[in-house]
Amino acid sequence: MVSKTVDPVGPRYRGPRRVSQTASGVEEQTYAVRREQMIRMIEAQVHNLSSALGRDHIDPRVLGVMGKIPRHEFVPEDFQQASYEDRPLPIGFGQTISQPLIVALMTDVLNVDRGSGYQAAVAAELARQVYTITPTSRCGLVTVFWMGGRGPI
Repeated sequence: MVSKTVDPVGPRYRGPRRVSQTASGVEEQTYAVRREQMIRMIEAQVHNLSSALGRDHIDPRVLGVMGKIPRHEFVPEDFQQASYEDRPLPIGFGQTISQPLIVALMTDVLNVDRGSGYQAAVAAELARQVYTITPTSRCGLVTVFWMGGRGPI
């Protein structure tokens, strides 16, 4: 059975929140630095793994978008400090947010899985529309999620 439901997994990215609604300006600057470090780490890993990956870079648009989306807003508060490390993190309901390298690689080839919503938010910055489907274990329902994007694709 296919039904439109509210996805119980993770928050939705609705653009950057105002500083007054989230962390202090200093914390936001710290997260911005961590995002930049995350991008450099992804670039280094792709370069080091180029022969195995069959590519030597990630599309700069993907990295640019990942460098501005606040990944820490897609994980529980207990994991926000670790949100820019290159590792998956639990997000509840038995799911994880994928590690940044994997998100970059999947987005580069546009293989989008809904998960926490982070991957869809990255893709929405590159595409006009993003549709994702997440099977849920509740009554065999499937969640269909649409995110309006800003990108040209």
